[in-house]
Amino acid sequence: MKSNKIIFIFTFFVLINSCKKLSDQEKDQKDTEDCITEKSKNEKSKSIDDALNNFDFVAARRYLECFPNTNYDQEGKRSEYGNGNLNKSYLNKIISSELSFWLKQGEFDRAIAIIDEGGQAIDNAFQSKIKVIKEAVDYFCKIKDFNSANLWALKAPPNQTENGGYVSGNVENSAVQPILLKQINMAKEMSNN
Repeated sequence: MKSNKIIFIFTFFVLINSCKKLSDQEKDQKDTEDCITEKSKNEKSKSIDDALNNFDFVAARRYLECFPNTNYDQEGKRSEYGNGNLNKSYLNKIISSELSFWLKQGEFDRAIAIIDEGGQAIDNAFQSKIKVIKEAVDYFCKIKDFNSANLWALKAPPNQTENGGYVSGNVENSAVQPILLKQINMAKEMSNN
């Protein structure tokens, strides 16, 4: 009789533990895996990383749809202020890869459009825009297209530093736009000599 009672209790605990409820994060992870498996049937690339390695940004964004734009708390519950938002992490990775690609191609307008598309979801959007503007100015100065260089310099904020801080008073030596305009004038003078 005692052994039957022990077996019953043991079986009861096994059943309780095996019926453990999945956390929101675990459910989302399972749904993400299922979505990726389904999408990979129609894609050459089999993941976001694979798509990025092949410069297939459209496929990378299709895979991004599989990841919920959600944070999780320590117990794996959806939370406004938690961690583990893979959607945001992968979005930043896609935008960074795409930005690098378009910069190497000299497609500065497309690079800016990618940053604008990501909006506040991407990390360091302001610094990324400044990077594009500076690279465009450098490029156009090298090919001696100073009008285009000036147009790009004017896209930079006239009273902000590279880190986004505001400059009051004399902006000439610390704000991005005046520094770029000075750089263009120096390049123009050097090309005339």
